[in-house]
Amino acid sequence: MSEQKTKTGTFHVIYLIESPVGTAPIIEFNLIVNTVSKRITGSATLRGPGIDADDEIRGEYHFQTTMPHKTSIMANLTGYAYFQPIGLPAPNLKASLLLTDDWQSGKAVYEYLENGHWVKVEGSVRKLEIATV
Repeated sequence: MSEQKTKTGTFHVIYLIESPVGTAPIIEFNLIVNTVSKRITGSATLRGPGIDADDEIRGEYHFQTTMPHKTSIMANLTGYAYFQPIGLPAPNLKASLLLTDDWQSGKAVYEYLENGHWVKVEGSVRKLEIATV
């Protein structure tokens, strides 16, 4: 069992999400995971053709068993632009990460808001770098 999986409290993780489609935006998540509340907070940078956005990230995660002895982590994240008009914050990024139980690898599906329309990118592959707080 990995140290990340058994640790309680918080830890820091950085994920780079790239799509096999070269024209899809790349997302870098810089996250703090709270293992007690199962909440995730942090920031995201979305870069690609015609898009350049920095977001505040809020989310949560849970463990799920898909096959006997196969546990995954499902993280659902929502991004909000740092600078928005006055009023209720509106999301401009939604991401679901299906991670291995040690937080080391997985897949991602994300949607981002572009010109008032949601654009969905499926089958994105995630690379990561982990640092301990």
